[in-house]
Amino acid sequence: MNDNFAKELEAMSDMGKLTLMVPNLEPDYNISFHREGKTIGKLDFNGDEMKFIGEADGSAEVFFDWLANAFKRRLEKERAAEREQCAKDYLEDCACAIEKASKEAA
Repeated sequence: MNDNFAKELEAMSDMGKLTLMVPNLEPDYNISFHREGKTIGKLDFNGDEMKFIGEADGSAEVFFDWLANAFKRRLEKERAAEREQCAKDYLEDCACAIEKASKEAA
C-alpha cells in the first residue's frame, strides 16, 4: 500500500471521517417466514440450540402452506410419471397383442 495513502486513511480515521465496515463472514443458518413482504418469524439455528423469534401461529401457517404446496407439486409430478408409464405399458401390450394376432393369422 502507498505510504501516503496509508497516512491519509489513518488521518481520516483519527478525525472520525472514516468508518471501516467488516463483513460478517459467518454463514447464517436461519429460516425466515414472510407474509406481505414482512418477516413474521425466524428459526435461528446459529447457536448451540435452535431458537424461534416472532409470530408462531402466522409462521406455522406460512410454513405449512409452503409444505402443502411443495408436497402437492411432488405428488402431481409422481402421478404424471405414473400415468406416462401406464400409457407406455398399455401401448407396448397393444403392440405385442397386434404382433401376436398377425403371426397367428399368417
